[in-house]
Amino acid sequence: MYDTAAAVVGYFSGLVYAFMVFLGIWDVQRKKGSILGESLKDSEEMYKSSLTIWALGFLFNPLAYYLSESPYLAIIDGFAAFTALVIGILAYRRYRFFKTQQLLQEAIAKGVEIGMKKAKET
Repeated sequence: MYDTAAAVVGYFSGLVYAFMVFLGIWDVQRKKGSILGESLKDSEEMYKSSLTIWALGFLFNPLAYYLSESPYLAIIDGFAAFTALVIGILAYRRYRFFKTQQLLQEAIAKGVEIGMKKAKET
């Protein structure tokens, strides 16, 4: 049985999720110039927000499909969730790169500092 009110709610929640993902990606790209982040802080924010949006897909997608009974909406929402997951994973990898780079710079600075102290002692 097809309930019109439930279908409208299903379509609305599904389309809101898809717009939230794709417009969010476009907005970040427009403002920052990169969807993965250009610094440690940017990439950390991006991977956390992308994975949060992907997790929201577990709420929106089944509900939207159940209420709307539309396989097309399920495909659109599935693509949106997959896109958010991929961007989240890539942003996390970029975050780990920046974090490793920062730790390496700190280790080199500490090594230089210790080396300078030993050079002064001798």
